[in-house]
Amino acid sequence: TDALGIYPKVCPEDIARRSQALHNLSINKKYKFLQKNINRISNVLIESYEEGFLSGFSSNYIRVKTEGDPKEINTVIPLKMTCVDGDEMIGHRLN
Repeated sequence: TDALGIYPKVCPEDIARRSQALHNLSINKKYKFLQKNINRISNVLIESYEEGFLSGFSSNYIRVKTEGDPKEINTVIPLKMTCVDGDEMIGHRLN
């Protein structure tokens, strides 16, 4: 590509530093986005079940876990998002 002929080259240390800065920015922005969704109610499409927990995605693509039964896979459940757990949220049923 034409990029091979561009000079001066960026040193590997700068590349690593910039990459780390972008990675940290991504993590911070995702955490803030998840925080903004606490106490919101969202319909979650349940996709899987593991060790007593259902897991699926909300309408705005947030991974949400809740307690449930494997028979609920492929259903939509309204959940109140209550807290952030790593890179996903915990949801509680409304009833």
